[in-house]
Amino acid sequence: MAAKLHKEDPSQFTDPNHKPEIALALTDFEAFCGFKPLETISTTFNLEPLQKFLPEGKSTPFDDKALKHIVETILKANDQTIADVQDAL
Repeated sequence: MAAKLHKEDPSQFTDPNHKPEIALALTDFEAFCGFKPLETISTTFNLEPLQKFLPEGKSTPFDDKALKHIVETILKANDQTIADVQDAL
């Protein structure tokens, strides 16, 4: 379904991959929900290899909009870009 929706509307469905991280709990279950606080996430992007995913402009505040841009940019990145960033990290 993810591949089909991505093919039909890639601007809305940016990730063509299935979602194996979605789970159905059969017993008591604890799960991570949401993101860390923005100020904690922002320090991660001080790492040089990750800076390519930041929005243009050094003075852009690290807010929900910036985080959305970063996640979207990472999801749209090609395999080589991801491999290069991984190697650099």
